[in-house]
Amino acid sequence: MTDHHKEERPDVQAPDIIHKLVHDPDILWHFAVELYEKPDVKESCLEAQNSYGADINLMLLYLWCDYHGVSLSNEISVALGNTSHLWQTEILGPLRAIRQGMKGGSGYREFLAQELEIEKRAQKALIACMSGVELSETPPRAGGQHLTSYAGECGLSEHLLSPLLAGAQQVVRPGVP
Repeated sequence: MTDHHKEERPDVQAPDIIHKLVHDPDILWHFAVELYEKPDVKESCLEAQNSYGADINLMLLYLWCDYHGVSLSNEISVALGNTSHLWQTEILGPLRAIRQGMKGGSGYREFLAQELEIEKRAQKALIACMSGVELSETPPRAGGQHLTSYAGECGLSEHLLSPLLAGAQQVVRPGVP
């Protein structure tokens, strides 16, 4: 995504940002697409997913929240974790296994495109967990408190987080969800 495609938005506080995110979940998708273009981000995310069982969508949502100063309660984190687990074990995991078995074969690209659409739906399901819940504003955390906590749960090493944190610093601009 290039700069001329970005819509500048006025400064907004965390609850306003969450309201915008809940009503326009594509905000997270656009963040993810732009972040994936940064050096080593895609590779780090895929290694986290394939070697440690991490949910890339949850990682990206936590990172987005960290950089926008959104503090998530334990209740929301549990709901996010449950939703992530459902999507990863029941829907995306099996699709991913089928796609990997098709690699290099006929229909692979079409299946990959369908999988990406389902990834987008998984992001929307995660965001729906945040709807109607009171969220508090905290100073934006470039260190990624929510992401770092999740990384600890998954056993991710610092070398996998560094590209995400560095990339997010380039992608996130104050007041732009």
